Amino acid sequence: MNAWLITLLFISEILVLYAVSRVSTSFIFYVFKKVTKSTDISFALLTFIFSPGTVLHELSHFLMATILFLRVREFNLLPVWKGNHIKLGSVVYEKKDLIRGIIVGIVPIWTGIGALAILAYYLHGGEVSAGLKILLWYLVFVISSTMFSSQQDLKDVIYILPLLIIF
Repeated sequence: MNAWLITLLFISEILVLYAVSRVSTSFIFYVFKKVTKSTDISFALLTFIFSPGTVLHELSHFLMATILFLRVREFNLLPVWKGNHIKLGSVVYEKKDLIRGIIVGIVPIWTGIGALAILAYYLHGGEVSAGLKILLWYLVFVISSTMFSSQQDLKDVIYILPLLIIF
């Protein structure tokens, strides 16, 4: 298969996964809110369910910033409301230049893809118990739902986008 076609299919799959993750997270919150009739309880349930993915996402930012010698000012795994959406965690670091900012911003996507590859290996690579299989599928769901960078993470990417299009 042509390398360009494989790349295009990969990017298309990532974009579909992104859209599905945003819709599913909102839907789960909506269902929790309908059932519990409480925004706070729904918020707590959603935070609990997605916590493994949130930890992986924020640790990716933290570790990459540290590796790239960017001082981390704040590391937070506690969720907060931001407007009409939930911010499950955050890492605030000292930005020195555009390239390192982009790398730190997009690293959770690559960490998520790596984690999903490892999970796929265990799901399809051998015999696992039913309980472990349920746990692995749960991790696939939460990691694929939380691996995408936020608008804040991607604000530096806009500067490199024209170069990628030309390339």
